[in-house]
Amino acid sequence: MMIEVELSEWEQQCCGDPFRFGATVTWKLVARAPSKEAGTVRRYREEHHSETPEHVPHLPVTGIVGTIEALHYTSVEGPEPGHLTVRPSSEVAVELEAVPGAGT
Repeated sequence: MMIEVELSEWEQQCCGDPFRFGATVTWKLVARAPSKEAGTVRRYREEHHSETPEHVPHLPVTGIVGTIEALHYTSVEGPEPGHLTVRPSSEVAVELEAVPGAGT
């Protein structure tokens, strides 16, 4: 079965372990809301900082990394100075071979 896992850059830099294409990994995952674009692919998010309430299941999942894709977005100044708003329509995907972890 193939699943999609979202990793946030700041959490990966803070607490994540490095990984690469083809590696076997175990991540603590939280289910994400289904997306029409994802079709039948199950979507999850890795979490290190307890942002999701404890009553929501956080399950360790082991699998092989089949694809790594970094998503970049353009940000624009938000309604308040210093706040940025991401423009989803500006998404650019870049294939990666590896992702560094905390402190690398």
